[in-house]
Amino acid sequence: MPFQIVEIDLESRERCVSTVSFATREEAVRHASECAAAFEGGHGYDEKKGIWWGKDLDGHTSHIFVDD
Repeated sequence: MPFQIVEIDLESRERCVSTVSFATREEAVRHASECAAAFEGGHGYDEKKGIWWGKDLDGHTSHIFVDD
């Protein structure tokens, strides 16, 4: 089963699903982590929710997770 990365902008509630599919969960997790790290205002991982988050320079936060 292919895995995809989903990003949700918490301000606009816009949901963006990656057009790229990953063959393994490990590949998808690595990519999700890289997506969060690309945010210039900060990023991290919420272990309780199992999601990454990223904040842009304007303070808008997005949640990033793997969808299977």
